[in-house]
Amino acid sequence: MKIRFQADNDLNEHIVRAVKRLRPDIDFQTAPALGLHLGVPDEQVLESAAQEGRILVSHDGKTMPNCFAQYIAQHMVTVQGGCRPVPAGDPVNSREWRPAPPTDAIPPRRTL
Repeated sequence: MKIRFQADNDLNEHIVRAVKRLRPDIDFQTAPALGLHLGVPDEQVLESAAQEGRILVSHDGKTMPNCFAQYIAQHMVTVQGGCRPVPAGDPVNSREWRPAPPTDAIPPRRTL
């Protein structure tokens, strides 16, 4: 199974372009390609990515983690890894970039 990524509206376009340039075999869709634009509610962004079977990549560390937790609770899904927002800026060219630490906003789920 091939992993597929979906860029959120706020994701730095340099990240998508760099991934596509360095790893053309990775399926990384831009926000406009999915019809996402500024102002689309987080819930709709998550639903669109889920319907496409994609992992959402976002800089939104303020509202997306809680929205993500609510989404998985409402849809009764099990998530491996949780929600880790990508820091804003230009991480592609930054030597100091480190991934954001995992959030505690998403409680672990039991698989039935």
